[in-house]
Amino acid sequence: MRILLIVDSFLPEPKATGPMFASLATELTRRGHTATILTVAEQTAPYTVEQTDYATVIRVRAPRLKGVNLVLRGLRELRLSTLVWNNARSVISPLHADLIAFYSPTIFWGPLVRRLKKLWPARTVLILRDIFPQWALDAGEIRRGPHYTVLSRYADLQYSVADIIGIQSPGNRAFFEQQRPQFLPRTSVLYNWVTPSSANDNATELRKQLGIAATTPIFLYGGNLGPAQDPALLTALASRVGDRAHILVVGEGLAFQEIESSATQLRNLTAWHSVAQERFLAIAAQCDLGLILLNRNLKTHNVPGKLLTYLKARIPVLASLNRGNDLAELIETHHAGVACWADEPDRFLEHAEKLLDPAFRRSLSIESLARVFSVEAAADFLVAAAKA
Repeated sequence: MRILLIVDSFLPEPKATGPMFASLATELTRRGHTATILTVAEQTAPYTVEQTDYATVIRVRAPRLKGVNLVLRGLRELRLSTLVWNNARSVISPLHADLIAFYSPTIFWGPLVRRLKKLWPARTVLILRDIFPQWALDAGEIRRGPHYTVLSRYADLQYSVADIIGIQSPGNRAFFEQQRPQFLPRTSVLYNWVTPSSANDNATELRKQLGIAATTPIFLYGGNLGPAQDPALLTALASRVGDRAHILVVGEGLAFQEIESSATQLRNLTAWHSVAQERFLAIAAQCDLGLILLNRNLKTHNVPGKLLTYLKARIPVLASLNRGNDLAELIETHHAGVACWADEPDRFLEHAEKLLDPAFRRSLSIESLARVFSVEAAADFLVAAAKA
């Protein structure tokens, strides 16, 4: 079977989607399928084609989408489908895929997928991670009005061109079906996926770089810092634990500069800009705990991509989640960490205190949760979707 995977960020970009789709393509290829990854990149050529041992990777020229102001990002993403088609139709048209799986965010792949469905008799799967623009409305990033209406129409278009909509948790599926009941027959649960790395016994390099003792635990926050997160908890955490732990932030986003500024005042807080995915995984593997901080006003059951990085690095998590998010139950049921609600900041800090105890951290394990988020399960889902 010929499978086309469409995603707006791929290796070597420092995003969780890169290793996710590389591992998925690897698993599909191992099963005898032919995988092609279609993505965008800042480059000179209209498109490039790279052959790897797990997939053909087509990179199409596009302006930067991440790390720019929201208005500019929105305008660029509005043109994304048209841009990809105009720059690379000659290499895309002959693919004749049997299955198209496209990843959201972004919400703007709908026009391209609709065009491809007219070219080929392909089944289509939307891998829906963020219910956008709803989460942006909840977080106060946008308001109801013309912009929200336009974004909602593009979101509905991506739902309408999908034969199956794979939603990242049962709670998010219930929320989505309440918001968009017309698409209810198409929905199913598709968890994110990851392949854990081998255990890392060398945890000294990072501590030397940070100038801390070999026994000092490192709490890692990796990824975006914006309206969907709760960056203030990072400085509160650093103030609470003092020299007993070090807080390392590796990321980007609207609030990153604020954390950088705080890091100049707090000795146990370090802020680094995003790095290549391979380097980030090497950093994560030397840390003791991964942090997840979601805005208390969110209503969707978001499962952040950074969780996959922490699972891959084999480190437990401390999560502050919007109330009702079913990720909390997943984390605690599988003893992969500790979770609390985002409107309980004091409880979050109390949990952090407990996690300073190395014996308590050793009692946690990501192995059971990693099986829930397995690449084998994701490949099974896609293969079944193609036959449905």
